[in-house]
Amino acid sequence: MFVRLSAENAEKLVAAFRDFGFDVPELTPALFLEPGKIVRIGVPPLRLEVMNEISGVTFDDCFGKRVEETIDGLRMVFIDRESLLANKRAAGRPKDLADIEALTPTAKKKPPMKLRPNRGTGPTVDAGRRPFPRMPLGAVLERFQGILFPAEQRLHLRRPDPKRVVRRGTGILPVL
Repeated sequence: MFVRLSAENAEKLVAAFRDFGFDVPELTPALFLEPGKIVRIGVPPLRLEVMNEISGVTFDDCFGKRVEETIDGLRMVFIDRESLLANKRAAGRPKDLADIEALTPTAKKKPPMKLRPNRGTGPTVDAGRRPFPRMPLGAVLERFQGILFPAEQRLHLRRPDPKRVVRRGTGILPVL
């Protein structure tokens, strides 16, 4: 999630995470105010990363060209294709270069991502691919809670109100 670096957004992020049940002492607005800092919550493949800077583009440029979609009845905002490609070119990592190739119209389409067993440590994703599950947002959040919290703690988490979460939205979600 790409967010504008501001004190107001930092407060909104803390409030939104607390609404989701992530209320830990280290969760303060200062955590989101350090330029270039990436805050990660969760474990792959269900990890949320909050970034206030990304390579090659500015938040204001991306926000001006944002793409809005409705998914499972929720309004979502995404980075536009041109900005995403500029970001990936500037990052220059092998996985970003592979993403550029996959997103370029002349590129051959790769087969869909497949999970393969990893000798007892659970499924892994083939190199260079990202696991964005295609399931309802509520189901993703349920799985997220299941990974992060033991069952006895999950019982005490409040289910987020989607209208409230969207109203507190603070930025752009870069997705492939």
